[in-house]
Amino acid sequence: MIINLTQHVGTPEQGVTEPADKSAVSALLTFEEVPTRKEIGERAKALAELAKASGAKTAMIGGAPFFMGPLERALEEVGIVPVYAFSKRESVEAPDGNGGIRKTQVFRHAGFVPAATSSFDEVLSEVRLHLARQHEWWLECHARGEGECDDRTQNALLLLVKMQQKVLKIVQP
Repeated sequence: MIINLTQHVGTPEQGVTEPADKSAVSALLTFEEVPTRKEIGERAKALAELAKASGAKTAMIGGAPFFMGPLERALEEVGIVPVYAFSKRESVEAPDGNGGIRKTQVFRHAGFVPAATSSFDEVLSEVRLHLARQHEWWLECHARGEGECDDRTQNALLLLVKMQQKVLKIVQP
């Protein structure tokens, strides 16, 4: 489940879950005065706890740029992956009824982008998941006495090496 920690209601294409108390999320995201570091940290922690209580594993975030970094870190501290919505702008033209053409911009949801701070953990989790699946398959294969185990293991290990290289590129850009 992806919980929506933005001030806007999620679109059907995004498929996000709205928090039980959307007004609390909006209040925590709204800054009427220049905030202190302490206030930023407290609000980020409060939003992270709200997301954790919802049972979400991922949170769509957005808002004041100065707040996103602290919010990303607070979410990660409670085991939630922060993501940003990505949309494509499409130009739509339609007759305006007066002989002219009305041109509007429509934003279409195209996916989610993980926060930069979560990339390493996300990729590492992916590698660990694949390793666990490969290990389970290898054990089952050998228990059945199938001869193709070694070839499939070789292919899986090549995939895991590629994933490991991806992790290293993130850690050592």
